[in-house]
Amino acid sequence: MEQLKKAIQQRPGAWDAIFWQGLLLVEQKKPEGAEAIQQALKMGMPVCLLTTAKHLEKTEFYQRSIQPLLPTNNIEASLNI
Repeated sequence: MEQLKKAIQQRPGAWDAIFWQGLLLVEQKKPEGAEAIQQALKMGMPVCLLTTAKHLEKTEFYQRSIQPLLPTNNIEASLNI
């Protein structure tokens, strides 16, 4: 986590470290994880990367915080996941 924080400080306009930090926070069930992922999306992160959180999909946190960020069409079907 410390390396991700350093990366965010070194490249504040880049979405990648913010996304991975957010994903780690989501796995820890911390609400700031969803906020970080939303920020990464606003910075230009491809929506398809949200599928990396698929292993969390059965959790209430995923359904409440990540699933609403997905487009309304079935992104997983279009990616053949």
